[in-house]
Amino acid sequence: MNDRSNVLIAEDDASIRGLLATILQRSGFDVELAVDGCQAVEKLSEQPYDVVLLDLTMPLLDGTEVINFLLRTDPERIRHTIVISARPAGTLQEMSQICRVMAKPFDLYELVGAVRDCAAA
Repeated sequence: MNDRSNVLIAEDDASIRGLLATILQRSGFDVELAVDGCQAVEKLSEQPYDVVLLDLTMPLLDGTEVINFLLRTDPERIRHTIVISARPAGTLQEMSQICRVMAKPFDLYELVGAVRDCAAA
């Protein structure tokens, strides 16, 4: 039995996606990757994740559209979503269901702590 938290990273920038995956795997998380919003929705439809790291600015479907998908299909999953983006989050800052909103560039130690907190919630 695996008691490691599983994390979905939805990020279109390959270097950021790779860095996040490496850091989170070394911190003890199981990690899956999505390169765009469509792939994130596909993976979220297949299985639940303990935490979703979600970029707002992605091709095909952006992060806001992924959040809207979660709100329609699994509203509880929003509590385990960390939004990461260079774009100002605007009204997402006020969406209390989201676990955390982090602006790029972010501190990696702070991000790992946020993922741990989110997984435990």
